Amino acid sequence: MCGRIVQATSPEEIAREFGADLSVALRESLSTPAPGDTSLVRAGWYPRWNMAPSSRALVIAPHMGERGEGRQLGYGSWGLIPHWQKARTTRVSGLFNARAETVATLPSFRDAFRTGRVLVPIDAFYEWENPEHLAELGRPIGKREPKQPWAYLPSTGGRFALGGIATEHEGVTTFSLITTQANSVVGRIHDRMPVMLRDEAARAAWLDAGTHLDDVAGLLGPAPENYLTARRVSRRVSNARNEGPDCLTEAGVEGLGLV
Repeated sequence: MCGRIVQATSPEEIAREFGADLSVALRESLSTPAPGDTSLVRAGWYPRWNMAPSSRALVIAPHMGERGEGRQLGYGSWGLIPHWQKARTTRVSGLFNARAETVATLPSFRDAFRTGRVLVPIDAFYEWENPEHLAELGRPIGKREPKQPWAYLPSTGGRFALGGIATEHEGVTTFSLITTQANSVVGRIHDRMPVMLRDEAARAAWLDAGTHLDDVAGLLGPAPENYLTARRVSRRVSNARNEGPDCLTEAGVEGLGLV
């Protein structure tokens, strides 16, 4: 699964990196000072170092712009609501992950997989040690022992582009992240990791509604081991109310406490 991400890079920089235009709503929110405005906070957007499902995040979708076909960076709510759902419910708003193995066939996801593919640009993601997985690896941990979080960052800088699927419901875009089998880096602690679109060709194919679904499915495998690096971080990130750049600070044994 993937249940916590980092989006701390400004929308303007993300738009430049991924060749996207800002949506009207995003552009307006960035031009409006937030109450008690600082250099890092603007109305509607602020950097997030510990973003959990149900949060409003930045997503990149295809669109028709002034220059023809292109990409648009805008807001999306993390937790997909299928197009046939009449209203937001706790059960449905919890669809924050879709498995690569079943995303094309499950009713909740298949239509969005065909026609609503998006990119979710992130600086990093977190994963927690999975007791069942560690037991299978011969490294069991105590049932009452707090799970240790790890952060995963791009090895060569820049940002990850995660594969997502989205729907628009009652004027609100909602999305899920797709997960796949973990590579050996993430696999040291967990059996799943998010799907990553690693280059421009993969990202263009993902966003293109005309790409054959067999070719889309070919993009759902794990990223190479050298594409990301792991960093053990403080257990304070286990509480989504804890925010700030120190969430990504590497923690030694003495710095793992939960606050």
